[in-house]
Amino acid sequence: MNSNRKNQKCPCGSGRKLRYCHGRKLNLPAPDRVCSIDIDSKNNNIIVVSKDMLINQLKRDGPKIAKSFDKILSKDIDEISELFSVSSSLLRRHFKPNDKSFKSTCAGLLSSSQTTFLASIEVARHGFRLPYGTLARQIIETLCTILDLATDEESLSKFHDGNLKSTKSVTKAKKLIPNIGEIYGMYSNEFTHISNTHSKLHPVSLYKESDSELGFILPSIKSNTWMIYIISELIFHNDISQPRYWKSDGNNGYNFAPSDEEIAWAERFLGTPTMKTETN
Repeated sequence: MNSNRKNQKCPCGSGRKLRYCHGRKLNLPAPDRVCSIDIDSKNNNIIVVSKDMLINQLKRDGPKIAKSFDKILSKDIDEISELFSVSSSLLRRHFKPNDKSFKSTCAGLLSSSQTTFLASIEVARHGFRLPYGTLARQIIETLCTILDLATDEESLSKFHDGNLKSTKSVTKAKKLIPNIGEIYGMYSNEFTHISNTHSKLHPVSLYKESDSELGFILPSIKSNTWMIYIISELIFHNDISQPRYWKSDGNNGYNFAPSDEEIAWAERFLGTPTMKTETN
């Protein structure tokens, strides 16, 4: 502790020097690096805010928080990664720059949803629980847009002309995957639209096995990567020798028809009954 600062009066109001009061075990930064010093009398602590907060978060705290996330969810992330990789291999075959065809457009949108998916995990890994939900909502909105393109012949031209409203695409997507509207609404109300939730403190802290927020984040990540996969399979159905979820109806359409074994796998993976969908 700087010798001059040691001899200053403690900000707790005791009248004693800082070195003999709350600063006895405190390693203060240099005076020119301190923003504020406050006393938490209830817990008998002194709170120092330094000018290094952002640097400490990025270089010191962030990696530790990410490590705690990875340790707890390592097995789950392995399984999520496998499903993510399969859908990625499907869409990359079809994306072509400046190509406005249906499959190339969907491939680009699916790639965008995957990028947002990766970003959402990185945000969650580093302890930002609330912002995770906003990114998760964007994934769902992108997937709904793809379903709109797949079910309405006029939507592709509207999309490239900038006239397709993604929020209306959510309404159309609910006809295929009823739960998707509910999920989108939950992300909107709880995370994206500003509410009293945003006025509460959300500490960026290490994850623990008992962390209740992981009970939401993990199923959400699994659900998002699963939906990316089943929509990738729908769009690029002809590229798959053994589709897991969709079967051709023989008339340029597809039915959601997973086997009993696949339903059992999905329910185990998601931790919830599989979403029911209607004929496409």
